[in-house]
Amino acid sequence: MLSKLVSCVLLSILLISILIVANTNPAKSQSTITVPDDYPTIQDAINAATDGDTVFVRNGTYSNDIIVSKPLSLVGEAPDSTIINGTVSIESNNVEIGKLCVEGGQGIILENVKGCIINDTISRGSLSFGVALLNASDSQISFCRMYSNHYDGICLDHISNNNTISYNDIHDVDRDGIGVGQSTLNTIEANRIVNVGTGLHMYYSDGNTVRENNVTSCYTGVWVEHSTLNRLYHNSFADFTVSTSVPDSANNIWDNGYPSGGNYWSDYAGADANGDGIGDTSYVIDADNQDRYPLVHPWSPLPVHNINTGLGYATIQEAINSNETFDQHAIFVESGVYRENVVVNKTLSLIGENRETTIIEGVSR
Repeated sequence: MLSKLVSCVLLSILLISILIVANTNPAKSQSTITVPDDYPTIQDAINAATDGDTVFVRNGTYSNDIIVSKPLSLVGEAPDSTIINGTVSIESNNVEIGKLCVEGGQGIILENVKGCIINDTISRGSLSFGVALLNASDSQISFCRMYSNHYDGICLDHISNNNTISYNDIHDVDRDGIGVGQSTLNTIEANRIVNVGTGLHMYYSDGNTVRENNVTSCYTGVWVEHSTLNRLYHNSFADFTVSTSVPDSANNIWDNGYPSGGNYWSDYAGADANGDGIGDTSYVIDADNQDRYPLVHPWSPLPVHNINTGLGYATIQEAINSNETFDQHAIFVESGVYRENVVVNKTLSLIGENRETTIIEGVSR
């Protein structure tokens, strides 16, 4: 009887302790603050927000510099009509920005932060950069538009590592479309860069991957200086004054092997006698930098590629069935999940980008 009484007392104490902890640590519910409904300015809303909140900005023009110093989402109603006339400074980890237009000022600056995302945003007419990452790592800049900026469209500098810069449209900036300085292990892919000083510029930066970018109408297509062990392949460089500049740079890789191929260079003068879509001779940049397998067709933005013809397709089966796909052709499939049943009824090579990330997931009929 005594033991049962002791057990009941201990259980009661435990339950009381749990209730006390629960009451002193209530779960925080994330909320949305709307500008100008709840607060007249974006900065007022940010100051009032707590970690994890969303600040939603209705269409209009807001003429103030913005400082985001806590992890939250700053989202506009539409990127063409929700306009911040000023500089946006991100000073906290894990900030997300989307559907905004930032113009004038110094652009969007991420400094000493990690884990930030900028998506579907416009940065135009800044006095310096569209977006600048300064000692900013593990972040993503994607599906953004950068134009009419005084310096670079996108700049990574001061040890900005492990970032992904993808699917951005950059044009009419005075210096670099994308500049990478003193930064490593970044992935720069599928960006469109038009009418800038230098399309892609890397300096004192090693181990970056640059692929599937379309660079046209630039003075210099790609400039790599004092940099090594960078991989550049499946890019298209066209309509340039100077294709490349590679001062004091060696051991960079300019192709993805055969038959995947290297880059497309509009001034490549070699032949493709066997019609495999790969130039018969290397594209020579200098003694230490050569594209061994230059593409004779520009790289398609679609995810499945016939290397021989240069044509792109949305699905693997579409590429195989195409009237332009013949026996002995090579079909290259980018990383991704392809939900389709594939029938290979031609004698060809079907090559995935990566055995772990290029996945065919069959579907039931």
